[in-house]
Amino acid sequence: MTKAGFQTSLYSGMRVLRRAALILLLVAAPAAVRGAEPRAWELPPARLGEYVTAYNEIPGPFVYQDRTPFGIYMGAMLQPVVLPMDDIGGLDAGDGWALVIGMAPDMMYDPEGIFGLELLFERSEHHDPGTGNDADYTRLSVGFRWWDNSRPNVMPYLAFGASFSSIDGNPGGLETDGWGFYGGGGVGIFATPNVSIGIDVKLHIWAGDDQFGIVRYGLTPVVGIELLLHF
Repeated sequence: MTKAGFQTSLYSGMRVLRRAALILLLVAAPAAVRGAEPRAWELPPARLGEYVTAYNEIPGPFVYQDRTPFGIYMGAMLQPVVLPMDDIGGLDAGDGWALVIGMAPDMMYDPEGIFGLELLFERSEHHDPGTGNDADYTRLSVGFRWWDNSRPNVMPYLAFGASFSSIDGNPGGLETDGWGFYGGGGVGIFATPNVSIGIDVKLHIWAGDDQFGIVRYGLTPVVGIELLLHF
């Protein structure tokens, strides 16, 4: 090999080595940065407290100013347990469904909680052992919901409001309607910033006149599985 050929081969080899070193640097740098981040179990107690505090201060997905600017939520519930524990019709336990639409505007935003104003339409079907017929139990409610916004992704809530209830479609049995209120709560788990799945538990208390003018009182626990969309 001539001297010129040797120099050409040497320069080519050096270029290859420089390129390989550059590629290795680009690949290894991010891994080195990630590796430099402390892991929770490696932190001393003081730093661990700061780490946990910082994690809990991450805004949850329900912060309307950042994620859902319109503050509107809507969805549906399946209610496998609707239990009339009262003297209204003597109905058996039943199951039903519900529709929910609500709004939590920014003006009602609280750093530790979020208030929402909502409308619910609930309907369930029950068997009347006295007549052998089925009866429809309908509840139309307007109320408030307060979410605990202190944890990301998992948000417990309280719910309360006023409702109008009616039982009809039961020939030969009691049919009545009246006003009352409800209270309860649940928990919502955010699968994404705009979708939550949760469990809802409420107690409806109400009173009304039946078709004979007799005052009847209602006490109805309701358990539902809820899917909400947030916009």
